[in-house]
Formats: sequence, structure tokens, C-alpha cells
Amino acid sequence: MNIKAFRVTRILAVLLLAAFATACGGSVDLKDPKSVAKAGIEAWAKKDIATLLKLIPEDQRAKAGEALEKRKDKVFSGWRQKAAEAYKGGDLEVKTKGDRARVKFHDMSADEVAVVSLKKIGDNWYFHKILSPSKKMWDEYGK
Repeated sequence: MNIKAFRVTRILAVLLLAAFATACGGSVDLKDPKSVAKAGIEAWAKKDIATLLKLIPEDQRAKAGEALEKRKDKVFSGWRQKAAEAYKGGDLEVKTKGDRARVKFHDMSADEVAVVSLKKIGDNWYFHKILSPSKKMWDEYGK
């Protein structure tokens, strides 16, 4: 193999690795609650357990993975699933309170919203769950 062909091969390999990392959630910035929430909502909508597990602390992944696999039909149904599927990449509103954050992503009704609950550990934000507080509770959160 000549030098030019070797360089082209090397560049292609780097591009493929970058594409793979992005497809596997490599573009999620754990220091940004919007990035974590968006990845969590999109993974939930796709019923993508592998991506959801990447968004929680490493020491909790095995236990959470087992629980999700056992209950996936129940977990990925109902109002949470409908809310996640309704999210089409719009604006996310973040409110924080200490090491907790809530990220609003969908209006469920005139009186209820869907939010992602996050927990901060060290410098990183991690997916916790999807909640549906009243709009009043949402408005008061983080004040």
C-alpha cells in the first residue's frame, strides 16, 4: 500500500469511528442538562434501552438494565411513551434546584406538562425519569 492510499484509509477509519460514536450517543454532553434530556427523550421514544443506560450513572446501569428489560412493555407504554413520541426536537426549558434539574419538553394538557428529571453527580447530569407535574408545580419549581 502506498502512502497516499494509507492516508485515505486512515482518514476513512477516523470518519467511521466518529460516525459510530455519534450514533451511539457520543454527542451527548453530560455537562449540559438539555443535551442529556434530549437524548433521553429521543431514546425513550425509540424504546432504546442501550442509549438510556448510557445516560445514567455507570454504577447503576446493570441493575437498571435488568429492570428495564423485564418491564419494557410496561415502561414503554402509556403517557410517558406518548409524551416522548410527541417531542419533535423543539425547545427545551431547564429549571434547576441544587443537584436536580427538570427539563420541560411537552405540554400534556392545559394543566399538565411532561418533564425529564435529571440528577447531577460531580460535573455530570444523568437521566432519572419522566414526570408529569401540573403547570403550577412546574412554574414554582426552582424558585
